[in-house]
Amino acid sequence: MSAAAPGPALSAVFDVLFPQVCGGCGCELPVGRGAVPLCGRCRRLLAAEQRRPRGHCSRCGVPVLPEQEVPCLHCRDRDLVFASHEALFDYRGLARELLRQFKFSGRIGFARLFAELLAPRVDAVYRDCTVVPVPARGRRVRSHGYDAVDLVVRQLAAAHGCRTERLLRRRGGRQLKGLGRAQRRASIAGRLRLLRPPPPRPVLLIDDVYTTGATAGECAAVLVAGGASEVRVLTLAQD
Repeated sequence: MSAAAPGPALSAVFDVLFPQVCGGCGCELPVGRGAVPLCGRCRRLLAAEQRRPRGHCSRCGVPVLPEQEVPCLHCRDRDLVFASHEALFDYRGLARELLRQFKFSGRIGFARLFAELLAPRVDAVYRDCTVVPVPARGRRVRSHGYDAVDLVVRQLAAAHGCRTERLLRRRGGRQLKGLGRAQRRASIAGRLRLLRPPPPRPVLLIDDVYTTGATAGECAAVLVAGGASEVRVLTLAQD
C-alpha cells in the first residue's frame, strides 16, 4: 500500500486551510508552493550538504583519502554482492531531519524533492539501469500508510522518465535500527523475495539510508541469483 499526493484542486484547498511550513526552518510557505515543503533558503542549505563526487570509496561509499585504494580497507575483505554504492548525503544535518520527517512524520511531499535530487545522478551515471526500490517492512508500511522509498521511485518514473520496476518483496523481520552489521545480516537474511526475473540490464537499487550495507547486500544477492547482470546501489544518505 502506498500513498499518493493529493490532486491539484485538493492541494489548493489544503494550502488555504492548512498552510504548509518548511521542514527545515519552520517558516510558513506561500500558498501554491506545491508538494515540496521546503523554503528556498533551506533548499540552498540542503544543496550545500550534498556530497562531492570524489572522496568516497566507490564500492561502499565510506570517506577515503585520495591516495587510498578502491576498494577501501573498510570493504576490501567483505564479500559485497553489489558492484558499487554512493550516497547523496551524509546522514546528518538538514538531510537527516528531512529524511526523518519523510519517513516517520507523514511528510510525503518530500518524495518529490528527493526524486529531484536523485534524478540528475541517475541520468548521468545510471542511465542504462533499471531502477528498483528497496522494499520496506510490511509492518512499517501498515503503520505509516506508505513506503517512503517506493514513493521516491514513483516520482522518478512519473516526473523524470526513469525506467523503474518493483522486483522485490520483503517478508517480516525486525526493525534494523540500532543493530550491528552481523545482527542486521541475520535479521534480513531470507526476508526478500523476487517477484519476477530482472530485466537483461544492470539494476540500480534505491534506498533511503545506507548503514552497514546488509539490506543492500541481501537485495543484491536475491537479484543476482534471479539473473541480474549487475547491481549498483544509490541511497539518499549514508550513516
